[in-house]
Amino acid sequence: MDALTKNVKTQEDEGYLRCKNREVLKATVAEMRARRAWTAIEWVKGHSGVEGNEEADRLAGMGAAKEHGDPIELEVPRELRITGAKLQALTQKLAYKAIREIKNRKTKPRRATNEAMERIIGDVETEYGVKLKPQSVWEAIEGKHITKECRQFWWKVMNDAFMVGKHWLRAKMPDQLKERATCAKCGVLESMEHILLNCEATGRSEIWRLVESTWRRTGNEWPELTWGVIMGAPAVVIRDNDSARRQEAENLWKAMVTEAAYEIWKLRCERVIQREGREFSQSEVANRWYAMMDRRIALDRNMTAKYLGKRSLKKEQVRAMWTPALSKGTQINWVEQYGVLVGIERVTD
Repeated sequence: MDALTKNVKTQEDEGYLRCKNREVLKATVAEMRARRAWTAIEWVKGHSGVEGNEEADRLAGMGAAKEHGDPIELEVPRELRITGAKLQALTQKLAYKAIREIKNRKTKPRRATNEAMERIIGDVETEYGVKLKPQSVWEAIEGKHITKECRQFWWKVMNDAFMVGKHWLRAKMPDQLKERATCAKCGVLESMEHILLNCEATGRSEIWRLVESTWRRTGNEWPELTWGVIMGAPAVVIRDNDSARRQEAENLWKAMVTEAAYEIWKLRCERVIQREGREFSQSEVANRWYAMMDRRIALDRNMTAKYLGKRSLKKEQVRAMWTPALSKGTQINWVEQYGVLVGIERVTD
């Protein structure tokens, strides 16, 4: 509502660079200006029985359920078209964002990136019955429940940017380095899929076993793990028997799977590079996993601080997300009580 009223001038001065749905906003503002009369916009409370609001909710639900969106005419008449941004409104950050967007439009997606996206969309649809859009996957990776480290790891995996497997077999690569293409433990060509799903070195299967144990304890069904299901975790859609989305379960899945995949990658790198092939013990892997999960819970707890503004997480959201996975007997108000130590429930079997 503010985007169509009090923020219009600021948005136009900045060239709509801060707006996610800029083309829709531009077209809507142009339609309002094309009218010969004033346009009045009134805020009404949602889900309060207002006929127009209820109809809008119904139409939004119908639109969200469609596999492909309806075409919308977003062309703005020339006399109402506003392009660019005013110099006095342009900051260094906005200018850099504009330059990045221009470059991105000229850059063709990598073949490996397209293939990765197709696998994610296909595997998630098979497992969850939801067809994701590429844009929603990229946006989900930037979500609040994905840490900076995991976000960077995800981006590199999606773009096949890690020096793993076939990348060591380039024509000009010395024979000594070409040996790194093979997994020393399994004797096969290494790949990120092999590292996350098939490697027999201690660490991978142990991490996923611990994740599965925690996930099942929260009352959720464990999916069939595939490369696409793992990489599609940030954009997962989980519904209950009434088809309502379970946001707390989605957030927990995003956090655990992204942290687990990144931890498996770190274990692999430490084993291959720092430890020269010497494997971790199962107890070492378990201790690292629990310590990492406890740190993640503490991070989300700290992210509820009000001074973080829009970057902060809601206390109710963090509580609903993590409480099912915490040790038995944890106080219900553990998010607010910083003096209370909390941790994920340990597996005893």
